[in-house]
Amino acid sequence: MAKKAAKPAAKKASKTSIIETRLHERPQLTKKYGDNALPLLGLQLYVQAEDIDALAADALTDGGNDKKIDFCHIDLTNNYAAIVQGYCSKTWGKESAESNKATDLIGAAGWLFTGDLTKVPMKLRDVAKELHEAIEKKAINRLEFLYIHNCQESENVQAELETAVTTAAKLINDNSIAIAAHEIGLQSLDDLCKAAESEIFVEESITVALTNVIVEKGKVWQAVVASVSGDWLHELHKKYGSRLFRANYRDFLGIRNSVKNINKGIKTTVQSEADNFWTYNNGITALVRNITKTKKGHVIDGIAVINGAQTTGSIAECTDNEAKQVSTLCRFVTCSDQDVLHKIIKYNNTQNAFRSSDQRSNDTVQNKIKADLAKHKIGYIPRRSGVTIPAGSITAEGIAPLLCAFHGKPQIAARRRNDIFEVDATYASVFPNGCTGEHVYMVSLIGAAIDEVKLALKERFASGKATALEKKNYDVLKHSTSKLYLISILGAVAEGIAGEGMPDSYTWHFTATAMKKKSDKLVFCWKEVVEAILPLVSSIIGADSYAATRDFGQVPEVAGKVSALVSAGGKGLAERFALVRDETEW
Repeated sequence: MAKKAAKPAAKKASKTSIIETRLHERPQLTKKYGDNALPLLGLQLYVQAEDIDALAADALTDGGNDKKIDFCHIDLTNNYAAIVQGYCSKTWGKESAESNKATDLIGAAGWLFTGDLTKVPMKLRDVAKELHEAIEKKAINRLEFLYIHNCQESENVQAELETAVTTAAKLINDNSIAIAAHEIGLQSLDDLCKAAESEIFVEESITVALTNVIVEKGKVWQAVVASVSGDWLHELHKKYGSRLFRANYRDFLGIRNSVKNINKGIKTTVQSEADNFWTYNNGITALVRNITKTKKGHVIDGIAVINGAQTTGSIAECTDNEAKQVSTLCRFVTCSDQDVLHKIIKYNNTQNAFRSSDQRSNDTVQNKIKADLAKHKIGYIPRRSGVTIPAGSITAEGIAPLLCAFHGKPQIAARRRNDIFEVDATYASVFPNGCTGEHVYMVSLIGAAIDEVKLALKERFASGKATALEKKNYDVLKHSTSKLYLISILGAVAEGIAGEGMPDSYTWHFTATAMKKKSDKLVFCWKEVVEAILPLVSSIIGADSYAATRDFGQVPEVAGKVSALVSAGGKGLAERFALVRDETEW
């Protein structure tokens, strides 16, 4: 990707939006990613990615012959993929984005899901191959086409996006995959910002007529349980849409023509057995700020549906008259305690996904890592909350797969990362008692160094200026599993990099002096190492890097060969490792 110059200050159509403010607060994003900064930030918010640079390194495709695909995000952990087109207008909030860019996604569907991969441009062939493989192995159950921009949303754009869905559905021909398209314009981006900062971001006061009301109370919570009419839910969804579900991509999975699909079943029940709908349906749970009884009914302040997104969305797919015929049970819950609130979300099978890392958030090791890093004024987040993660902070969920791969378990890191927190033995091996904050910080910056090397190679390749060696190196790093593959190699050859024996690589960490330095200086040290090791890996695994970087069983063999080359590397490699040796100890 050739770097694009930062845009001049955009003209204002109205007051400054939240997303524009967030972008201005992070000028390095525009400097680094140019026109892609806005859609990249929007994609990060939408998929709740931990690290924006890691997301860019993996998903950014922008450049020559990319067939108008700016990002292709594949998340095998969550069985999800997104094909993204972005646009940043000089005038923020203008009436409509360019619909031709949404039309480009129709072409993208054709290119990516054609049966003959030889017809796909080389730049996209590996992306298409990975998507095909994931679909064939049922590793993806949700695919979305996203058009992210800073204008108002429009019906013309949505119509083009729906055509992209139809095109992809015909080519894929698999009803087990939910395919959807979303226009994420200025309002939606602002909603995503609010979602990242609060559990509830539909803040308006809403009147609802309730029947058969039951009030329940706990020490820190209060709930009103009652029946709500289908037409009220219909209107609620019509007004707020996915904002009700914090705009999480797992909010409403869409209606598919499969008798096994729950949403189609809900809609069919509304249409054919309205009288029995109440007793068939599990109902809805919603968080609210406050609920007050008035003469006209009940008034709720703010709302977030944490269970029942499929019910709400399916009723919204029905006609007004159909929705009027049904009702369902609803619990409106207020809670003043954040810990209890998170458990309410967890135990209600929330669409605001409870992360597996949350269950270890009060673990002794997690608290130790947090305390270690706090001494150096570095944030560590054991559990995600509604608060935006401060810049430079490390999250348990984000660092876990890197630690797992670095310490010899890349297969788990790539394909079963939830096991890290859910399986006791795996957790103990990835976060042992001896794991320190300084070691965690070092591994996180190794990951950052790999991302920077990958982005630099991607830029050289896209510009057509890459040398033969750079092309070979980029060929290794361009795949979605490459980062974990390479970091596992680095972990396996730790002694060669350090230049001394190391009985336990968990003791390897930045020195106290290094911990006082800016992170970019320490990332540079590790870039030297990555750039020295990468050509060795490239020469060993050969031309089929796609298969090689997925075959984690071969890591020990490849690492053994790399280690031998490092030992024979002499003064040249030692010089590339010198900075890391100076900044670390064990």
